[in-house]
Amino acid sequence: MKTIAVAVSGGADSMALSLLMHEWAQPLGKKIIGLTVDHQLRSNSTQEATQVNDWFKRQDIEHHILTWETPPPLPLNGLQTKARKARYHLLDEWCKNANVNALMTAHHAQDQLETFLMRLSKGSGLTGLCGIQPITKTSWGNLCRPLLKVYPEQLKETLLRFNQPFIQDPSNENPDFTRVRWRQLLPLLGSEGLNSKALQLTIERLQSAENLLEEQTNTALANCVSSLDDKNAILDWVFFLKLPSEIGKRILLKITALIGDQSYPCRYKVITGLYTALLKTDFKGATAGGCCFKRKKLGQIFVKKDKRSNQHLHSQNI
Repeated sequence: MKTIAVAVSGGADSMALSLLMHEWAQPLGKKIIGLTVDHQLRSNSTQEATQVNDWFKRQDIEHHILTWETPPPLPLNGLQTKARKARYHLLDEWCKNANVNALMTAHHAQDQLETFLMRLSKGSGLTGLCGIQPITKTSWGNLCRPLLKVYPEQLKETLLRFNQPFIQDPSNENPDFTRVRWRQLLPLLGSEGLNSKALQLTIERLQSAENLLEEQTNTALANCVSSLDDKNAILDWVFFLKLPSEIGKRILLKITALIGDQSYPCRYKVITGLYTALLKTDFKGATAGGCCFKRKKLGQIFVKKDKRSNQHLHSQNI
């Protein structure tokens, strides 16, 4: 891993990460490349991206601006989600084309707490409540988040050491966005004992349970799924039916993630529907998560990529 990309918005967090990574990489003979996505959602976004480019040039760090070509204006509702999807699409494509297999992002400890509370409010399950993961495997490499136990105040102190200015994003204070409202609630929750220490402890305990379930899932996967690659799989239906429901659903999630090649994991509602369909003795077929499940031989379910590649569940008599 000679070259490492860093997603940098120009804010304090990503600028600190970029400079720390560059400081770490130089004596090891590694190269850091900064990637800034210009969403063009604010009138001065291009100017800010150019400013980041200038800062990187002064530090002698390679930098690229990736522009999101989208016709404004966009509705505020869902804007952050759309921008996030666009950002990761551009970053993924750049890394894939440049043959870079590691991308760092500056998600930090406060982001982790906000994510936990947001997911809790939506009734997320165990996996979701484990929060942001340090490493996420992608089709091109690994998305890495090394700052998940570092707080933003520490990152601003780091920039003082480097004498590095940063960009203030006004959207970080805009209460129209869900994440900002949860951020503003954190001090109030802390006054009632639900502080950062308690939240971090809860996330760590949930992660411990998640790790155990993942180990059991991987063992079961090896025993009931054969010929698994990014195109096909054969599911031992008899073995699968004997598994606990949580393990069975996790296996289906892994299969759809690999073969279905979706941008995001299949929704829990869809996976639950698929699992319920597979429990029926008269199951013949279904499509879900970009995959087609077909019963062809006694005790076996054949899985392949579904050309329609959608997240919905469709039961079929096939």
